[in-house]
Amino acid sequence: RDDKVALNQPNASSGSANQPPEKGRMIASILIIEDNIFDAQILHARMKSQWTEVTVARSLEDGLLQLQKKVPDVILLDVGLPGYPEPDDVIAAVKEVRNEMTAIVVVSGNDDPDAITRALLAECSGWILKGRWELLALEVRACYDNHRHHVRRRQQNREIRARLEAQIR
Repeated sequence: RDDKVALNQPNASSGSANQPPEKGRMIASILIIEDNIFDAQILHARMKSQWTEVTVARSLEDGLLQLQKKVPDVILLDVGLPGYPEPDDVIAAVKEVRNEMTAIVVVSGNDDPDAITRALLAECSGWILKGRWELLALEVRACYDNHRHHVRRRQQNREIRARLEAQIR
């Protein structure tokens, strides 16, 4: 489909090895997994001004294929995808192929506290409600920064634990 092809291309303005990205742009990549074309277009438009590489997948399967090619810094994940009645199933599928440094941020029209709690317990970095588009870039950036901070702390804790264990032996 034409809409998929156009959205599935990384940002044309991402900069190259010889040319740095525009000022204020994150040097990071983002994968948007969203089946609704209108939401996908809004997410893409909001993210392309903040991130050096933005790719859109219109299904979970397409998103998983994209993740096999390149693991992004952030995954914006719609958990209401066709064929997956439970948000937990979508999150679990994505978690299997991402690496620890990749932040998963759920974008959903659902504001059910139980679903949000389960997503956060499943190590998602945030839950953003659809429709609050004006704050989207800031919220994604905050989730990304928070995720990176927690990953660094976990790595530091592992290193400290390993040094202590080595001293005990």
